[in-house]
Amino acid sequence: MIGWKGIEELPLEFPHLGRHLFGRCTLPLLVDPRDNYELQGRVHLNEGLLSDALYAFITAEANKILGQLAKQTAGTLALKKRKNLEKLNQRLARWVEDKLSSLRGLPETGGGKGRGKEAQKKHEKKEHKPPVKVAIHRNSLDICRGVSYELRALAFDETGRPVPPGKVVWRSQNPPVVSVNPDSGIIQAKAVGLTSITVSANGLTSEPALIQVHEAVEVGIKNNSPVRVGSNRRIQIVPVVKTAAQKVLKEVAVSWRSNYKQVATVGQDGWLVGGEVGEAEILAYVGQLQSEALEVIVEKGAAGKPKGGGKGRPRILLSGQNNCPFDNAPVILEPTDPPIYQRPYKPDYDNNVFWINLQHPLADELLKRGEGSIQWRTYHFQRIVDVHSVLEMRAKFGGDQNLDIDLVFLEIHNTTAELYTKAKEEIFDILYDPDVDLAKLEVN
Repeated sequence: MIGWKGIEELPLEFPHLGRHLFGRCTLPLLVDPRDNYELQGRVHLNEGLLSDALYAFITAEANKILGQLAKQTAGTLALKKRKNLEKLNQRLARWVEDKLSSLRGLPETGGGKGRGKEAQKKHEKKEHKPPVKVAIHRNSLDICRGVSYELRALAFDETGRPVPPGKVVWRSQNPPVVSVNPDSGIIQAKAVGLTSITVSANGLTSEPALIQVHEAVEVGIKNNSPVRVGSNRRIQIVPVVKTAAQKVLKEVAVSWRSNYKQVATVGQDGWLVGGEVGEAEILAYVGQLQSEALEVIVEKGAAGKPKGGGKGRPRILLSGQNNCPFDNAPVILEPTDPPIYQRPYKPDYDNNVFWINLQHPLADELLKRGEGSIQWRTYHFQRIVDVHSVLEMRAKFGGDQNLDIDLVFLEIHNTTAELYTKAKEEIFDILYDPDVDLAKLEVN
């Protein structure tokens, strides 16, 4: 027997459908049976490269089945999609966003400090000054041969403020040592040596970033096991690499692997981010070399540093109505998920993406009365207020390790009180008029 894992431990593409999966899977024979201790009955192969490969095969087969189920489910949901629900969602979200832009000056919903001015009816695209300088997000990088790493282009206007760089082109001085994708900036360390990378945009070229490639002979992790981290919080994981030149490097780019990405993931710079509450193991690896597994325990508490909130204008989506903005897959949440939800296994948090959970029992029951019912309209409005209250609290307290809970509650009270007062004055009919026609709502 190879061993077994719970379905929730597999890195499925549609984890919310995993509970529907059961049955047998025919596995490929990876070695000659005469050399297979497993078939000879000598030992049980519970861990190792063979079992990892077999679990990867099982996961791929499971994803094929669940992908078909997701398409079928999406087709079923399409029949139930409510014509005016998204229009109501956009109208209410835009109104709340406008109010907080003027009342609070949230960075997520508008630049500058709020001045108590009336909300604008239409959002105008902000014009940026042209860039006068482009740069790479880091000046130098140590990396192991065989590892890839994504460089990021930065651009600044004449005042030093960041602006979009526009179309960029990446170049490597020595592609046989380090190649770079000209569009994405992803480098691949191919041979031991030193080279430089530049990026160009709008007729400007950055200072070169120096890339030193090392040959790893041993890979480890400095952190002690287990590591504890809170959900949606982060901790730095430090790799330790011994090179063929007998150097020991700690600030070096390696590859990372998690056996349960819904619980814990590690970015290219070694920042571990907690997802769902649970346990996982991570490895640092370079080619066939890998570290000992580091146990990760993700808790509801506040272990680790705050992520500091997401970036960009918030997007409030409807589960079962809207597809995932990252992979265009159908999104169906669990009835046990919160009324508003950011999926820890997707980059919702980093991009200020929120979901109103239409599979929540209360939401499901209220929607049976129709999206035009007063009960649903007020519930929908309350959920959108919840989203922007979360954004407000993250903006004010996201980096605070010692929160004053009474102060947090006071801020929530102030935010919601102002919104509800404005709602009575400006959108009372949208919320409470029994004869309102949602089809005629203007969303701009």
